[in-house]
Amino acid sequence: MRSILVPPLHGRRQAATSASASRRARVLARSVRAGASVLAISALVGLAPVQSALAQTPSQSPAAQPVVAPTAPQPTDPQTTAPEPTDPLLTLLTDVDALLRQTPSLTVGRSERQPDGTLGLGSVMLRWEDPQRPARSLVVTVEAIDVKPGSGAAASRLDLALSNAALRGTAAGQPVSIAIARADFRSLTGFRLDAALPGAPISRHPGVDIGWSEARIEGLAAEAVGMTVGARTVATSGVVRRVVQSLVAEALTHRTPDGTQTGIDRVTLQGFDVDLLQRLADGAPVPVDRAKSGVLVAKAEIEGVEQEIGDSSTRLDRIRLNALAHKPRLSGDAGAASLADRLNIPVRFRDLALESADLATMTFKGSVGTIVASDMALKGLAYTGFDSLAVARVVVDEPGTKLTLERFQADDVDFGNSTEPAGDGQILYSGFKVEKLVVGRLASEGPTGPGFDLADADLSMRYPVGNFPTIFRASVGRLSLWPTLLPDGLRSVLTASGRDALTASATLNLSWQDVQEEISIDGTEFRVDGFGDLAIGAVLTGIPRGLLEDYAGMVGEVRPGLRNLSLLYTDKGLTVAIIDSIAADAGLDSRTLKERIISTVPFVFESIPDKITRSRFAFALASFINNPSTLRLMSGRSEPVALEAIRDKLETAPQDLPDLLRLELTAQ
Repeated sequence: MRSILVPPLHGRRQAATSASASRRARVLARSVRAGASVLAISALVGLAPVQSALAQTPSQSPAAQPVVAPTAPQPTDPQTTAPEPTDPLLTLLTDVDALLRQTPSLTVGRSERQPDGTLGLGSVMLRWEDPQRPARSLVVTVEAIDVKPGSGAAASRLDLALSNAALRGTAAGQPVSIAIARADFRSLTGFRLDAALPGAPISRHPGVDIGWSEARIEGLAAEAVGMTVGARTVATSGVVRRVVQSLVAEALTHRTPDGTQTGIDRVTLQGFDVDLLQRLADGAPVPVDRAKSGVLVAKAEIEGVEQEIGDSSTRLDRIRLNALAHKPRLSGDAGAASLADRLNIPVRFRDLALESADLATMTFKGSVGTIVASDMALKGLAYTGFDSLAVARVVVDEPGTKLTLERFQADDVDFGNSTEPAGDGQILYSGFKVEKLVVGRLASEGPTGPGFDLADADLSMRYPVGNFPTIFRASVGRLSLWPTLLPDGLRSVLTASGRDALTASATLNLSWQDVQEEISIDGTEFRVDGFGDLAIGAVLTGIPRGLLEDYAGMVGEVRPGLRNLSLLYTDKGLTVAIIDSIAADAGLDSRTLKERIISTVPFVFESIPDKITRSRFAFALASFINNPSTLRLMSGRSEPVALEAIRDKLETAPQDLPDLLRLELTAQ
């Protein structure tokens, strides 16, 4: 075992060992000392990007300020000494840097020279002490070090490989401890680092506390490193680029002056680009070569997140992220930015894209109630929208009200553009598109019982032109409305029918034909259990492509029309329920009330000018009331009728509509 005191450059003493040991000591002192400096500081900077905060002088080139062995401490003038840093993290790193400037003692357990010139060392220990501050010290122990000098044109190159290293000591009044499984340094301009950092609280801003119990880094790799600590450049070469193969941190804590507290049980990051994230956080421009790849985190898993803000709290059991990347938007994609403005998303984060995310369970508790969301999956999130969002279950529990959402799915969602607020202060959005929307169940419950229950709802909007889909499909498998949500008249009808809830289903189909410039309404039905079904068919004409592409600019220039109107109502109990309800309120039997209603039917249509049309309408309606079955209303015109003309008749002379549309009313 050899113990060597590495001398300062300005006053070398004769070493007590052989000449070869002396040369080895000088090489080792220069290489290990520089390596330890980069090693310690890089490990800390890998978790907390503080490089810009620590830089007190501009970075210099290797030629201007080479990495050399430490110089002896110089006396300082108390009147010119800089004040002690107030940032605990800065204080810690400044103390570490000051210690690394001292002359270390070196102990080498074994050494051997390999045929390729590599110097292999084992059981190496370096110790730094500050004679002016005895409480400040650092000890580095390394199981094995391989020092490989360059040759030929790269004779000045020096590569180091360290394995099973540990750094322990005291600085800034707190213990410093870093464990390194392996670290490779390439000419001190690039490195790869595996390390473990036992926890320590740090602070970057007054009143902000950050800490962790343990963190592990695997494969912190840099293509080139430029780093300044205090007033001394440790290593400099080109643009910094650090990528962490794996980073694991446990028991993280974060507190801000406003009382917000956040705790995270465990964070795992893979393929983590430290410098790209730092550039985005600082609002710095992203180099072109970085923008092309742009991967911030290949994979991430966050477990046990708890946050408290005032009287509210949020708990996130687990979330997994895949391929979080920075993808600059194209020149024509400015619309989504205006939506980001409304959401107060910082500009530097608006180009983030996410391949997929899975969330296990999230619980929010506040004064207004509790929200619990479970099993959420998001795919293809970008500044323009996302590919799909699936949610297994969301429960909103407010005082007196409970809302439950199950099996929700949204596919191919485009956020569209937001416009300036309207006169009433509302924000208008145009171009919002969703190709498919599915709701397995949406139900509410109030203090007196159920409110509504929606099941198996499906919305499909495909092949858009401009802001409008050319094929629109919507269906509701079941919608139940309980009496508490119904108006008084309908509630009485429901009671008369002997039903606890009004249960309905619906199907809506619309399709636009480019050549005909028409929208067909076909297969559209509304069904109410125990009451009846209504089927609707029609064709809207005069809908050109230009109207879909530029609705605001074309809406005043088109004259749409209506043709082939058809309404078919099939009674399944509604007519009888209405008569029974009115009869009960009037104190009459249902048969007597029915006869009175039938006798008044001719007066309903007396304003229609055409006598034949009046008679046909009255006969059809009276027949239907007497024996409810089906009632059909159809337009006999094959040519379209302008919607503007129909609207005018509805507002001024509704009795003329049968003639305008050539309506026919029949009962079976």
